[in-house]
Amino acid sequence: MLESRFFKHFGKWLLLGILTFLVVFHPTPIAAQMPANSVAKAPILLDGNILFEVGGFGNFSPRERAKFINQRLISEATTSESEIDVEILQENGQVILQIGDRYLLTLTENDLLSASTPFQQGKLWRKKIAISLQEAKEQRTPKYQKQAIIWMVSCLFAAIVLIILLSFSVEWSVSKFFKWIGDPEHPLYSWEQPVKFLLRIIWFILDVTLCLSVFYWISDRLPQTRILRYQLFWFISEPIIPLSDTETKSIQDIIVLVLMSLGLWFVVSLISRWMQGYICKRSGQESGTYEVIAVLIRYGLICIALLILLPLWGLNLASLAILASFLGVGIGFGVQNIVNNFVSGLIIAIERPIKVGDFVTVEGLEGSVERIGSRSTIIRTLDRVTIVVPNSRFLDSETINRSYGDPVSRLKISISVAYGSNVPLLRKALLEVATSHPEVLLRPEPQVWFLEFGDSSLNFELRVWTADPKQQARIKSDLNYRIEANLNHYNIEMPFPQRDLNLRSPQLQQLVQSLQQKYPLTSVDSPLKTTENESDFSLKNVPMTIDEGDMKAVNTRDLSHLDVETLVIALKGSEGIEIKDRRYRLKTYSRCFIGAELVDWLMVREECSREDAIAIGEHLRKRGILHHVTDEHPFLDEYLFYQFYY
Repeated sequence: MLESRFFKHFGKWLLLGILTFLVVFHPTPIAAQMPANSVAKAPILLDGNILFEVGGFGNFSPRERAKFINQRLISEATTSESEIDVEILQENGQVILQIGDRYLLTLTENDLLSASTPFQQGKLWRKKIAISLQEAKEQRTPKYQKQAIIWMVSCLFAAIVLIILLSFSVEWSVSKFFKWIGDPEHPLYSWEQPVKFLLRIIWFILDVTLCLSVFYWISDRLPQTRILRYQLFWFISEPIIPLSDTETKSIQDIIVLVLMSLGLWFVVSLISRWMQGYICKRSGQESGTYEVIAVLIRYGLICIALLILLPLWGLNLASLAILASFLGVGIGFGVQNIVNNFVSGLIIAIERPIKVGDFVTVEGLEGSVERIGSRSTIIRTLDRVTIVVPNSRFLDSETINRSYGDPVSRLKISISVAYGSNVPLLRKALLEVATSHPEVLLRPEPQVWFLEFGDSSLNFELRVWTADPKQQARIKSDLNYRIEANLNHYNIEMPFPQRDLNLRSPQLQQLVQSLQQKYPLTSVDSPLKTTENESDFSLKNVPMTIDEGDMKAVNTRDLSHLDVETLVIALKGSEGIEIKDRRYRLKTYSRCFIGAELVDWLMVREECSREDAIAIGEHLRKRGILHHVTDEHPFLDEYLFYQFYY
C-alpha cells in the first residue's frame, strides 16, 4: 500500500514537473493573444503580467492598439542592450509615451483609469513600464535563469515530499475516525458513507489546491512560464462556446457549472439519506416505503434545482424547448424499456415482493438478492457469480422467493430399499440421520413418508425443514452421505432392477439345471428362473468402494453435541489462546488470535485430529462466535487473524 500510494502521488507530481519543464524550455516567448471580439479595453502585457488597459484610438480598436504595444514591449525587453529610458512627451496637445526614440503609444481620454488627465495617466504608466522592462531584462540573464530553475526543481521536490507525508497523515487520521464511528451503536454510524464521501471531496480539493499553488509559484519564476500561464488562463476564461446568438460561455463557466452540479448532487444525497435513516428509524416502520419516497424526492429536488441553477448560470431554458420536444419523442421510443424497468423498481420497492437478502429463482436464475436499484436488481448465485436482472422480469414472469415472509422451507430426499427390508428399522435410521444434523430443524418434526411399491423397490421420502434456503443443496448432500452410511450400519439393502425369466421348454430346463450344477448361482431362486442379465450376479462379489472425499465427509466428527459455551469460556480463559492487538502492514487489528494457534489448542484440549479441530473452528464461525477480521476467509489452519464477536 505504501508503494502504490507513493507512485500514485509521484506520477501526479511528475506530470506537473514535465509541464513545468516544457514551459521553462519553451523556444521563443510570444505575446499573449487578445480576444477576437470587440471590447471596450484591451490589456497591455509584459511577460504574462498585465500592466494596464487601453481603449480605442482613431481607426484602431483596443485589440489592435494592445497588440502593437505588446510587441514593442517584448522587442525592447529581448533585444535592447542599453539602459531602457521611457519618456513622456506632449506634442500638438497629445501625450505620447516612447522608449528611447521609438514610439510606444498615444494617450487619449479613453485610456484614463486612475488619473484625471492623459498627462497624469502617462506619468503613472511611464513609471510602471520602466520598472517592468528593467525586471524583464534582468530575468532574461543566464544567471537569473539558472537560479530560478534550481529554485523550481527544489520546490517541486519539496512539494512531492510534503504531499506524501500529508497523504499518509490524513489516511491515518481518517482510518482512526472511521473506526470510531464504525460502531453500530455510534450516533454517526448511519452517516458513515456520506462523511467518507465528504472527506474525500475535501481532501481532493486540498490536494488540487496545493498542486495549483505549486504550479503557480513555479510558473511565476521565469518570463517564459508566465506568458504560457497567462495564455492558459485566458483560454479557460475566454468565451468560446456559443449557446445562442447573444450568449457565449467559457470553459471556466462549464467548470463552475459542473462543480455546482456536484455540490447539488451531494446535498440532495445527504437529504435523501437523512430521510431514509432518521425519519424511518424514528417512525419504526420498514424502510421500503421510505426508500421509494427518498428516491422520488431525490429526483424531484434535482429537477427543481437544475431549473433554478441553469437560468442563474445564464442558460435560457425557453431556447431549449423546441429541441427538447424533438428529442423527447425520439428518446421516448428508445428508453421505454428503461422506463419500464424504473417503474418496476418502484413497484418492487413499494410492494416488496423481494428484498435484499432474499433467496430467489427467476427464469432459471437462482441466487441471493444483493441490491435492488432503480433499473435493475443484482443477484449473486451460489457459484458467486453476479447477475444483473432487469426489474421488469420480477413482475412479468413467475418468481420464486424462498425467503418471503418465513425463510423456513422443506427439503425432500427420496430413498428406495429392496423388498423384504425392515421398514420400521428403515424409518428409525432415516429419523436418526435427520435429527442428528445440526442444520435440520426439529420443529416442524422430520417425517418419513412411504410413497409407493415400486417395480423393484419400496419407495420412501424423507422430509425435513431447514431455516436457510441457500444451504439446501449442501444440506441435501450431507444427508445423503449420512443416509448411505446409516443404511449400511443397519444392513438395509439398496435395490437394483430385477427381471424374472420363465423357461417352459423341457430342453431349456435341462440345460439350465446342468449349467447350475456346473456353475452355482446363489442369486437364482429355482432352476426354472434366471436373471435377464447375468452380469448382475457378479455385482455381489465386487467390493464396493467409496471415494476418499466421501469417506471424509461421512467420518467427520459430529459437532451437534459440542458444548460451545464451555469451549468459548476456556478459549478466553487464562489457559486459552493468546488474544491481543496485532499489526499487519500499516493496519492494527484489536483483540485478535491466530487461526493456526486455535487449531493447535483444540487438538490438545479436545484430543482430536487436525481435521476435526479445523471443523470445530468452522463450526464456531458459522455459529457467529468468531470471524475473520475482514470477513474475507472462512476458518483456515493458517496465519490469519480472527476475532470473537463477543
